[in-house]
Parts: sequence; structure tokens; C-alpha cells
Amino acid sequence: MSIKKNYLPKDIEQKWYDFWIENKVFEPKESEKIFSVAIPPPNITGMLHMGHVLNNSIQDTIVRFKRMKGFSTLWIPGTDHAGISTQQKVEEKLAKEGKTLQDVGRDGFLKETWDWKEKHGNLICEQFRRLGLSLDWSREKFTMEPALQEAVKECFARLYKDGLIYKGEYIVNWSPGHKTALSDDEVDYKEVERKIWKVAYPLVDGGEIVLATTRPETIPADTAIAIHPEDPRTKDLLGKKVKVPFTDREVIIIADEAIDKDFGEGMLKVTPGHAVEDFEIGKRHNLQIINMFNKDLTIAEGFSFAGMTIMEARKASLKELKSQGLLRGEEKIVSNIGHCSKSGTMIEPIISTQWFVKMEPLAKRAIEVVKNKQVKIRPAHWEKTYFHWMENIRDWCISRQIWWGHRIPVSYSANGEIHLDENGTPEGFMQEQDVLDTWFSSWLWPFSVLGWPNDTADLKKFYPTSMVVTGADIIFFWVARMVMASLYFLDDIPFENVYFHGIVRDEQGRKMSKSLGNSPDPLATIEKYGADSLRFAMLYNNTMGQDLSYSEQWVEMGQGFCNKLWNTFRFIDMNLEGEISEPTKLDLVDKWILGRLNKTIQDVNKYIDSADLELALKSIYNFFWKDFCDWYIELAKVDLKENKDKINVLFYTFKNILKLLHPFIPFVTEEIWSLLVKDGILAEAKFPEALEYKEHNIEELIEVVRSIRNVRKEIKIGNKQPVDVHIKLLKGSLESSWHKYIYKLGNVKNLTVSDVSYGDKGYIKVGEYTEVSVIVDKLVSSEAEQEKILSQIDREQKELDRVSAKLSDERFVSKAPQHILDREKRIQKESEEKIASLKNRLSND
Repeated sequence: MSIKKNYLPKDIEQKWYDFWIENKVFEPKESEKIFSVAIPPPNITGMLHMGHVLNNSIQDTIVRFKRMKGFSTLWIPGTDHAGISTQQKVEEKLAKEGKTLQDVGRDGFLKETWDWKEKHGNLICEQFRRLGLSLDWSREKFTMEPALQEAVKECFARLYKDGLIYKGEYIVNWSPGHKTALSDDEVDYKEVERKIWKVAYPLVDGGEIVLATTRPETIPADTAIAIHPEDPRTKDLLGKKVKVPFTDREVIIIADEAIDKDFGEGMLKVTPGHAVEDFEIGKRHNLQIINMFNKDLTIAEGFSFAGMTIMEARKASLKELKSQGLLRGEEKIVSNIGHCSKSGTMIEPIISTQWFVKMEPLAKRAIEVVKNKQVKIRPAHWEKTYFHWMENIRDWCISRQIWWGHRIPVSYSANGEIHLDENGTPEGFMQEQDVLDTWFSSWLWPFSVLGWPNDTADLKKFYPTSMVVTGADIIFFWVARMVMASLYFLDDIPFENVYFHGIVRDEQGRKMSKSLGNSPDPLATIEKYGADSLRFAMLYNNTMGQDLSYSEQWVEMGQGFCNKLWNTFRFIDMNLEGEISEPTKLDLVDKWILGRLNKTIQDVNKYIDSADLELALKSIYNFFWKDFCDWYIELAKVDLKENKDKINVLFYTFKNILKLLHPFIPFVTEEIWSLLVKDGILAEAKFPEALEYKEHNIEELIEVVRSIRNVRKEIKIGNKQPVDVHIKLLKGSLESSWHKYIYKLGNVKNLTVSDVSYGDKGYIKVGEYTEVSVIVDKLVSSEAEQEKILSQIDREQKELDRVSAKLSDERFVSKAPQHILDREKRIQKESEEKIASLKNRLSND
């Protein structure tokens, strides 16, 4: 079979993915060791982006590693119905057809949405296949499929019966863009420049107070004025009453420690129906709550400026305040304002009747399992964030005023009686119109995908799962809630390890986004470079928990690595003759590479187990490229044809390199394995364990060859011109068996090894182990060559002056660590020797 000269990813990636699926490689095999993961379900509206590439490359590497380690490994794929986002997509589709929600009705809309999901909702899963993810597609799940709908109903019913779900009037985050309530976690805070106005409120007993507000249109809903109890400027006002502009009401001045003494005049108009902080103050002081907005956020009847929008009412109220002489000035400020994370519109806090989950009772155990390390969070600094949120947790608003999602399983009688619809809606009852927050199904994900609430074989075998890999931006949305739900419903943790990776940014450090146009298309990148190159790029440059600035040069580096792997395979394949066997007769060079292989195997096992994938991949990279390709292959070529064991060592080492690399770059390694090793499927091969080979040092040999090559480069003589070499050993030894390598790789005519310097004209390289003098027939003959040596002397003298100054500085010497001092002294000695050698060559010209 002819092997192609160049590695072409397009020729093999789809072939191998289909092969793995057809042969059920990704389905769990029998083993006492269990490893399971439920993929963070992407939205059905989603498209593959670089964040997905990073997240899922991390997961796939660990999953493939565990599979090769003999674990019964299950990685469950699935998608999330993404309530608000998907409804928006379908509404946009209907709008293009000239239709509205009211035109098609609820049932018609749901049919449209299911049709849209079937057509577009699986696109990201197809893209996951392009990336090579080893998911068990036979177990694929969707948060709205019937089995998971039953899990959601069971969850709701149990929490409702246990008094942890309730319906109540509360201030919520209202998204004007989507016309629904949101949870606190779905609000993004952005700095916004806006105006603040100073408004006078008449005191009932005469006089006035002046306070600042950004919301003059909500003045009619004020139910108190608040001051800080320790503010000396306002303490005499406590208990007095003021007249509320635009109304005939009077309200009292109260004291509350939540008031910011440094904001405005140190006083706050308290509007419990239209501000979250005000609502909390109102609860503490038992204030009246007034809601002056209609559901469409226009001003309700009975209030000033009825029927107007918020902005219209703001303009009208300012005009009226000015006409009444109550407007006392304005200024610009910058403050954090909540925005809908989905639509980007500014959040409006409103009083609304919604469904809530009591979170505090659920949070207590979820805090404990992280504190006692049953659930381990990495990087560990995210534990502090987790604890802070859990210890200050607020009830979760779970109802959404949309149609796509899990409909809340309750109904109402004509007189408002609530019925839990466990077995359907009773006759004469009206079903609840709202649906549940998308995250209400996602917090059940690790166990609902395994069959809960049924006691399935998969649930018994694979739960709790082994890990979750995700971005820290959903630590509250999802991770903390999964821990709470699992402890409550299964009395167990959902996973043992949580790995938070960073955000993928562009080269300028900006978060990638469609609006900035700075996010490359991963599929186009795969088309150009191959999936392995992209996976390599993300894994090699990622440090768990830290943001990373993506560069296409990373992918080019990954492509270069895959090509190097392919060319190395071709070299080994061309030199295979007869049967390959375990290496037996080993010289020190062979023992060195096998010892380095053993160290690399140990490091890679350790690093992947701790999810330090970049360290694991860099270990393999350095071993393969530097130790194996740059040195061992070059050394092996010296007697490859005569020494059968050299090809055995080459083959044995390269075979293990393929195993080590497979979890990271599965396509190219599987292809090479099938052409070279021809021993089953690499994806099912046993991952390398520690070998019996000990480390051996050949640094002296490497240093000599490197010195000769560097001299050749510096004086610009080709490798074809033979040279004489004199070696003075500074420490260590130079085995006689290595001389053949020095002769061959250095093209050496005469070699001398001694304990003294050459002491004549020669090009000297001083290393850690050796002083190498390279002697050629003509050293310094031209004026240009003399100038070059003088320039070298000047450079070395500057380096010598620099290091000598440091070593003569008592403060540096007294504070520097010993290894730094040793390094500086070594540099000083090397510079002195180089200068002496250069001057000697110049004087002997």
C-alpha cells in the first residue's frame, strides 16, 4: 500500500469518525472502573464557536484517556431546548411569513417550534462530530423529550409538596425585549452613562428636602423617604412626613443602613414596586407596595401620565416638576444597570406574581460537599465565589411568560384553587400558562439523562458522574444548582470534579462576539487545517481557569506538529524490514530515549488525571519533537541499517507516542496506527503505563554534537566539509561507544578527547559538560574574518562586564538564591573562556 507524502485531514477525518461510530467504540465496555460525563448541553439554537471547541476538546481528551485506561466510559451527548432563545428564533421566522404568535396560537406555535428544532436544532451536534468528540450518540438526550419532561414534572411535584416551590408576588427582573421575568443570574450588569435629577419634596410641617433620582417617572409609587441612621446631615429629619409630587399622599422619612450616604443628598426615594433595593427596604419596614406599570410597561390608569411609555412619562414628569418649581438641577453619572443577557435590553424591575423555589434550604448541604471536598472545584479560587453566592442565595424565579418550554404542571379552579397536575388537568380547571425557566430542566441534567426518576441500570452504574467541564460564567446558573438538585433528589453529589476553563478571547484580549466580528468560524478552521490542528491549538495553549487569547498561529503550529508526526511515520515505515520485536540489545542512546519515554509516560498520566492537559501535551510535544526527532532519530541513523534493535526502538517508542497523543489528536494518530502498527483500533488500545526503563544521561554527547553544529553555522562552513574536533571534559564522561555518533553527525575527521584544552587556533564552544574546539584548515585569513572575531569579543566582553557587575554587588550576592548565583558564575566563566579563545585565534592568525 502506497503512503501519501503529505498528511491530508480531509481524506481521513470523516472516514475514522464513521468507523468509530459503526464499531460502537464510544459505547461503554464492561469494567469495574467507571467514568461518566454528561456533556454541558448546548442550545439547539447554537453554532460551534471557539468556546465550544475548548470546552469539548478538554472533555474529549479526558474521556478518551479514561477509555484507553480501561474504564467503562460513558460520555452522554444532548441539547438544551433554550426556551427564550428558541422562541425568539421561531417568532422571527413567523414574522418573515407575516404571522404573529396570536395568528398561530399556542398549539400552532409549538408545532412550528418542534419543526424548527428538527430542521435546525441538531446542527451543533453534527459540528461536534467534525471535532471528533467521542460521545455515545446512542444515548443522545434532549431536555424536552418525553422522558426528561417526566423528570421535570417529578421534580416540580416533589418540591411543591415539600413546600419548596411557591407562588407569590415579588419584585422580579422583567425583560422588555422578551416580555418575561428572568432570574437574577440572567441579568448582565453594564456601565451606562445616564442623568440624575435633583427633586424637591415638600415637608408637611414646612420646608423641603432635596434628593436625587434617576427615575422621576416612578415618583407616584414612592411609599417612603429613607436616610442613613448615622448620617449627621439628615438625622433631624427622621420621622417627619413629606408630600409626594403628582399625588395627594404623604409618606414618612425612615432610617435604613442600606442607604448610601455618599450618593446624591444621602436620601433615597423608596419605590418598593420598581426597584430591587427599595423592595428589600420596603419588606424591612413593612411599607406599602405600589405598582404603577401595566404588563406592557406603560403607566397604569389612576396614575399621572397614564398610558405613556416609561420614557414618555419621564419627559412629562420632568416637565411638570419644572413647572411646579420642584426640579433643582441635573448631572450625568455612570452606574451599573442590569440588562437582559439574551436580548440586551435594559431590565425593568417590576412587581409580579411568579413561581419561586426556596433556595436557602437546598444550599446548606451544597456548601458542605464543596467544603469537605466531596465535590472538588478547580481552580480552587472559584470556591470562594461559590460559597459567597450560596451563602447569600435568593429564591429562584422559575416561571417564564413564553410558550416554548416545560409548562408549569399546575392548574387553577374558577375560585383560584391550585391543583398539582401530576395526572393531568382536572375538568373545569384552567392550566397554568407560564413555562419553567430553561435551567429548571438543566439542573436535573446529570441524573435525568441516566433515566431518573426511574431506577435504571445506567443510573445505578454511572451515577454520580465523574466530572463537569464548563465556563465559570455559569457557576450559579448551572453548577451550583446541579449540586443542590442532586443532593435533594438522590441524596448524592452529581459529580466528583468541576473544572472551570477560561474565556477564549481574540489577540487583543477582547471577548469574541458576532458584533465585533472577531470570532473565527471553527468549521472553516477545521476545513483549512483539520480538526486535530485546532484541538492541538486550544489544548496546548490553555491553562485551566485562565482566559486565553486565540491566534491562528496556534493552529498553524498544530498543523506543523501533525505534519511532523506524519513525516516521522513515513521515515519509520520506509525503514521497516521483517518482523518487529521488543528491543533487547540496547546501547546507552537507546536506554536514554526509552528512559525519557518512561518519564514522559509518567508525567502525562499524572497531568491528565489532574486535568492539566496543557502540561501533558507539552510533555509529549517536547519528548517527540526534541528528544525523539531532533536527537534519537538522528543518532539512530548512524547505524540503522546494521543494527536491527535501532528500528525496534524507533518503532516501540513511536507506537507509544501515538498512544500518548491519541486523546489529544485522535484522527491523525488513528490513521498512522492503522498503517504502521496494524494492531486493532488505537482508540481502544491500552494507554501507556510506567515502563521499566530508567533514565540515562547522554547530555554530554548531545552537547558535543550541538557545539560542532553551532560552530559550523557561525563560521558558515557546510556539513560536507570535515573538521577536526578536540574535546575537553569539564564533568561527566564521554562513552567510547558515542564516538561513532560524533564522527557521523559532526562530519569529524579526527577526534581527540582529553582533560586539557586544545590551546591553539580553534572555534571553541564551552558548555556545561564539555569544551569543544573545532579545528578547520583555514581559520582567520581575511580582514573580514578578523573584524567578525573582534565583534564577537566585544559582545562577550559586554556579557562578562554585566555578570561581573552583578557578582560584585553585595546586595545581589546576599539575596540571590544559590542556583541563580551558580548560573551567573557559570556564565562568567564561559564568557572568560570564550574571550580567551577568540583572542588566541586572533593572535595566532
